[in-house]
Amino acid sequence: PPPAPPLEPWSMKTLGIVTAPNAPDYFAVPVPEPYGIKQYTEAAAVAAGAAGWPAGITLPPDAPVVIFGPPPFEGPTLPPALKMSLGPAPPGLPGIPPPGFGMGTIPPKAWAEEALKAKQDAKASLLSVSRRGGRAAAHDP
Repeated sequence: PPPAPPLEPWSMKTLGIVTAPNAPDYFAVPVPEPYGIKQYTEAAAVAAGAAGWPAGITLPPDAPVVIFGPPPFEGPTLPPALKMSLGPAPPGLPGIPPPGFGMGTIPPKAWAEEALKAKQDAKASLLSVSRRGGRAAAHDP
């Protein structure tokens, strides 16, 4: 069979993933089949390079992979020997539940957009209250 194409980073926009306006530029590198530790290490090296990390940074399997939920049931499992740590999603990715309360995947675009709008609406509401000296708008004479 021909060799697999080289791994390359993909932007969140290319993947259709909604990010907050102030989010850093994130990159994703798909882990190729057969989804083993070697493939995770190769993908992590490409992602780290795209993010500007220096060569020689600690990568899986020596560094744990931070996940915010288990892999989806219909997808491949994580390699049993891969070190993992449960943690929050990176900043600027709206609509992702707290660690352990959902699948470790990005939510559908509509959910993410709704979460981002809700956060912006809440921020605008707090700003409105703050500008009124702590009084809610409904109580203004």
